[in-house]
Amino acid sequence: MRTIAAIFVTLSLGCCAYAGLHAENITCRIEQETVQRFSDAVFPMVLTGKKRVTVKILGAAVSQDFPWEATVSKPVITINQESQTFSADVRVDSVAAFWEGKVAGRLVISYDPKKNVVIIQVADAIVPVTIGALTVEIDVSKEIPDLSFQVMSPQLTIPFRGKTIRVQTKPHIEFEDGAIVVKTDVAFAVK
Repeated sequence: MRTIAAIFVTLSLGCCAYAGLHAENITCRIEQETVQRFSDAVFPMVLTGKKRVTVKILGAAVSQDFPWEATVSKPVITINQESQTFSADVRVDSVAAFWEGKVAGRLVISYDPKKNVVIIQVADAIVPVTIGALTVEIDVSKEIPDLSFQVMSPQLTIPFRGKTIRVQTKPHIEFEDGAIVVKTDVAFAVK
């Protein structure tokens, strides 16, 4: 019995906890506050990029790349069942323009089973910059690096009384108000 208990202790290292002998045996919660504190540590961030602008002049299309630099600071992370969002203060400087204000985007949160990490990406954080008579939309989220959280969900092989037990896990992500929840189904197979 002690060896079986040791298997579950091994599986529950990190932020995971054993929840029972049925589907979703292991649950790992990453609280919104944890993601917020991590974001506070990595921001402010200075991002750079180029935006291609095309205008028609006398029936001909003329394109030019405008370099831009954006400072993104004071991020606010919100996670609930219906949506996962990101907002921040942004200041954009370009050759012919300047913009400062709040930008809102969404979070794309996924699980990478090969690396055992929850990956948080910022998407659709659009800044409307006016260059002359044009308003150009710059998506600063394309330059924000992914935020990753390591989650313990190992694939193990454990010797037990002359048998080799293979522990297989199948994690998936759900959302609760104020948390990312990684739920993991566990299966045991004898090799």
